[in-house]
Amino acid sequence: MRVAFIQLGRIGDMVLTTPLFHEFKKLFPDSELHVFAGPSNYSILANNPDVDRVFVIDKSPLGIIKTLVNLRLNKYDYWIDPKDHLSNESRIVAKIVRATHKIGFNAYGLPPVFDIPIPENEGDMHHVEICLRTLNHFSYSMPQKIPKPRLFANHESVAYYNETIGKRDLKYMLFNISGSSEHKMWHDEYWADFFINVKPGLRKVICFAPSEKRRAETLASKVGNFEIFYSKSIGDIVTLVNNSEYVVSPDTAIVHMAAAFNKPVFALYSGLDDFYTKFHPLSDIYTVVRASSGDKGIKSIKPEDVASKYEEFLEQIRNAAN
Repeated sequence: MRVAFIQLGRIGDMVLTTPLFHEFKKLFPDSELHVFAGPSNYSILANNPDVDRVFVIDKSPLGIIKTLVNLRLNKYDYWIDPKDHLSNESRIVAKIVRATHKIGFNAYGLPPVFDIPIPENEGDMHHVEICLRTLNHFSYSMPQKIPKPRLFANHESVAYYNETIGKRDLKYMLFNISGSSEHKMWHDEYWADFFINVKPGLRKVICFAPSEKRRAETLASKVGNFEIFYSKSIGDIVTLVNNSEYVVSPDTAIVHMAAAFNKPVFALYSGLDDFYTKFHPLSDIYTVVRASSGDKGIKSIKPEDVASKYEEFLEQIRNAAN
């Protein structure tokens, strides 16, 4: 059986879709599994043994032509789109692809494009569960515990890590200061206050989005005793997370990367309940500080709230080690 999945969302969306690929392969080990991804998220699938082939949907004129060719040349038994909401892009692609059956969300009031529809999410499911319900057609039973993402290192990133942070064979805690948008980034003065009060112990490493380089360097110079990791690719961040002892981050893809390696997570989340339900951490050990109710970002989180919760988080880690 040949099956294709499409996931054009952000990096975190692709990370949280990887359990779907694994569960499908467990159901059908001999199937050929293709993934249609976006230019920003396809590299998350590097070395993933569940995926046989990745196609990148590039929206440039030449990229669109290449995508159309790939969609028409390949014939699938199933085309699966796990998205739980209306997407005109998904509808257009679903109409073009050649597949015997198409599984996905049909928006109310529009002509259906999926012959095997998935129901609308009522706001009580994690993103991983939303993806997995596309397997209901195959008599899949949802596990009691949400499966964790699956990520795999690539050789280039491992080599780069070993040349930089990995040179010193010492354990470290990882602090990510970047969010997926400005309102998901904490105030710099709050980060500085938090960093200054982090007790001595493990090495402290800061990572950040490439656009936040100057901000990271300014913060590190203010607080001292922090190392900066200059990543060259998302694969570098995957390797960095994998080798850390625990991760501190706003709600972003790094929280979900940490779950892939079951690293303890201390995370700052918005005050949107539906969003938290859909994207809460999946690591066995985690502590979350939430913004004020209704705040779509994390700006309303106060340093004193973070400080007290952080001590509770460290206590969780100590208790788990005993």
